Amino acid sequence: MLVGLDQTRIAKIEANPQRVSVGQLFKILGALGVQLQLLSDEGGPNPKAPPAAADW
Repeated sequence: MLVGLDQTRIAKIEANPQRVSVGQLFKILGALGVQLQLLSDEGGPNPKAPPAAADW
């Protein structure tokens, strides 16, 4: 159990991904080898910054 969540919980997350907690999401992303980068808006707009989530 690489994620630390049982198969029943994983199935529920897959069926309804809007109901996953932040902690559970981090566990899943960690098991998949995904790295997150948090960015700050401090200092005004950065032309080299990636688009905001609202722009996806």
